[in-house]
Amino acid sequence: MSALQTLLRSRINGRASPKGWLSFNCPMCVVNGQARPDTKHRAGIIYSPDGAVSYHCFNCEYKTAWQPGWTLGFKMKRLMRQLGFDEAEVQRLGLEILSQADIEKIQTREPEQSWTPDWPDFRLTFPIRPLSDIPKIEYLKSRGLYELANWHETDAKFAMLDQRVILPYTYQNRLVGFTARFVGEKPDSTSKYLRRAPADYVYGLDNQKEQRQYVLVSEGEFDSLITSGLGLGSNSLSARQAQLIEDLNIEPIVIPDRDKASRSLVEQAAERGWNVSFPEWENCKDVNEAAIKYGRLFAINSILQAAEHSPTKIRLLARRYCQ
Repeated sequence: MSALQTLLRSRINGRASPKGWLSFNCPMCVVNGQARPDTKHRAGIIYSPDGAVSYHCFNCEYKTAWQPGWTLGFKMKRLMRQLGFDEAEVQRLGLEILSQADIEKIQTREPEQSWTPDWPDFRLTFPIRPLSDIPKIEYLKSRGLYELANWHETDAKFAMLDQRVILPYTYQNRLVGFTARFVGEKPDSTSKYLRRAPADYVYGLDNQKEQRQYVLVSEGEFDSLITSGLGLGSNSLSARQAQLIEDLNIEPIVIPDRDKASRSLVEQAAERGWNVSFPEWENCKDVNEAAIKYGRLFAINSILQAAEHSPTKIRLLARRYCQ
């Protein structure tokens, strides 16, 4: 019997079927968007003789699994927390399992996906070239961003594109869109950002590595460059964006901007059982400003140190920091 099986058996009392499944009320249904808690024992869990565990709810369709040789995935950790295990127990088990696994043989966990992006290739209607304009380069260097991406520019006058730096959006190494940030004194009638992206796009998916323990999720793409994380492109999270992030099987930490509009993102993250971080940054609106003030490594480390999992604490902190 594996350590995971032992812990789960201590919390789950279910009705056994002839095939070995234990059925019980799913703790994930409300978290997964159902209107009311499960009362009809629609969740099933099965323990294999080799120590493996499989879980499936036939109501909210939450699925997760683990077997010897795998690390403890985000979805299994999320289930454990909903079952009432405290954070110390979850982290202790994760470290124990990691120490037992052969790192060279760690397998891909929980590959099932209910939706796979079919974002088409994006066709630019204007010519672009690698960035060479000195003032634009100096602007990006002042924000610590120049060396973190492949920047472009254009001579096109539409929407004052010739006065912007262009950051390509890619997915599976294909161009699917872009964002263009105005550099210099912006006219009042001009938007700071010009964004063209497919629905539910998440910037930075191509850069995530399986071995990471956390993926840092920011509202803006420039912030995500600082953390080598993900950018939502807004202060809200769609269901499909959330699924793409969870399918990475890397535990997410959301870093909201310090404004009232970000409370909706904080609430969405709390509802999904994600971590949210509120570092003690003085007079910094977002990750990029913190990196400029404190340095990139310090900013990232402070995000990790301030990560909070408790939904109650997250909501309380949001009242203090997101205003």
